[in-house]
Amino acid sequence: MNIFKRQRLIQKIIDKNKLIYFIFFISLIIDSSASAYIGPGIAGGVIAATIGIVIAFFAILFGIIWFPMKRLIKRKKKKPSK
Repeated sequence: MNIFKRQRLIQKIIDKNKLIYFIFFISLIIDSSASAYIGPGIAGGVIAATIGIVIAFFAILFGIIWFPMKRLIKRKKKKPSK
């Protein structure tokens, strides 16, 4: 493949990307409403789900850290000291 064919191929790719960017920015400029009503109840669901995820994360951390430490403490207490 000679250099001129390669340059034309690169130029075609650039031209296609320019068209894609142009269409993307035009779609951002044109304002269209969704015409959908979500309602205030969805906010409660999002808040509840977020709180649930955070609580689950801390429960996992608690289970990973606390219970093995609790076992180690019990083993130390059961061992007779000499």
